[in-house]
Amino acid sequence: MILLAFNLWVKVDAHRVVRDYAWYWGDFFFLIEQTLTFDGVFEMAPHPMYSIGYAGYYGGSLITGSYTVFYISLAAHMLQFLFLSFVENPHIEKTYERPPLAVQVIKKSRTRRLSLPLSDSTDEAIKDASGPCNKNSIREKHSSMWRPDLIVFKHFDLFRASDILIVLLLTYSVGVPVCFMWITGYTQMVLKYAIVQCIGWILFRTLALGLLLKKQSTSQLITRWYIKRGGNSEEAFSSWRAVYNTAMIMTYASFGL
Repeated sequence: MILLAFNLWVKVDAHRVVRDYAWYWGDFFFLIEQTLTFDGVFEMAPHPMYSIGYAGYYGGSLITGSYTVFYISLAAHMLQFLFLSFVENPHIEKTYERPPLAVQVIKKSRTRRLSLPLSDSTDEAIKDASGPCNKNSIREKHSSMWRPDLIVFKHFDLFRASDILIVLLLTYSVGVPVCFMWITGYTQMVLKYAIVQCIGWILFRTLALGLLLKKQSTSQLITRWYIKRGGNSEEAFSSWRAVYNTAMIMTYASFGL
């Protein structure tokens, strides 16, 4: 339980630092003027969402005492490091030239906070890039982009179609099997279903969405798809956020099942 609680804190604190735009890899779609203060969980480990941010998987393995759960957790963790190496890091290097070391970013952030008055320290920060942005990159700032988006179930909106669809998907994929197991007692059948579903969502979230994000980085695939059909980059980013959040919720829900 300690590992699960620690995992939750890591995710929440990481989101506090990077905010919605970076949480959903917004710079794959367009660039904005944003400053970040790398404190909290980022002072504990580099890339905390990929490293210590998966402690909950191993906590689940210990709770269940299952080698199957442990191997699934290990595979999911390794896939996230592959995503970091082959998708996120190359994009950062392409967009921001050479990214700074995590230690350098944290040191600069600390120095800046100490040099500012107390009233300004929480509002001022330094950019998390070491060089100028690509001149060919689009700089946009959409006012509607800052709507409170769904982060797991935070900012849930009963009248937002994507939020309702997530609830329905959870009901059919998790709620119905649990009720079926409770009524019939077919535990092994539901367990096999849960394992297959968990592996499927992990592969979809890491490999399928990772490949899509890679294509977005190299050729703006998602943005071009929407522009050809009368949309814009904001709509492309909004759809990506909905898809990724759905995959993240279903990954954790199926793992919990």
